[in-house]
Amino acid sequence: MRPARLAAGFATVAVALARPAMAQPVDATAFDAQFCSEVRQYVQWTNANIDAGLANGQPLMMDPVARVDYVALDCAARAVTFRHYVDRPDSEALRDDRLAAWNAAWCGPGVWREAIGLGWHVADTITFADGARYDLIAVCG
Repeated sequence: MRPARLAAGFATVAVALARPAMAQPVDATAFDAQFCSEVRQYVQWTNANIDAGLANGQPLMMDPVARVDYVALDCAARAVTFRHYVDRPDSEALRDDRLAAWNAAWCGPGVWREAIGLGWHVADTITFADGARYDLIAVCG
């Protein structure tokens, strides 16, 4: 799976909050309050869809091999955390692809990049088919 294809899957998730970044200097406290409110709605919606999909035997898929298991929000810690299951064994190449896609999805122009720039963390814990786990955090260069 190539980074561009993975980025498209992650970008589908990011579009839920795809309002433009603010053009003026940002009051971090006001930004955090608004961002947290918007992300909270997104997290509730996403987790409800995950639960409904599992109940119907149709898990929420990020791409053909990656299932979304959970999304969590901790506004005080300024963190959004995803859990995915990838139906492939762990490999360095697969980790590299996932990391490149993760950064591409969250670090494009817009509110997510702005949030990361203000100290928010967008993290993912991936569990591979062989049981290996990989933790990553979006880093915008």
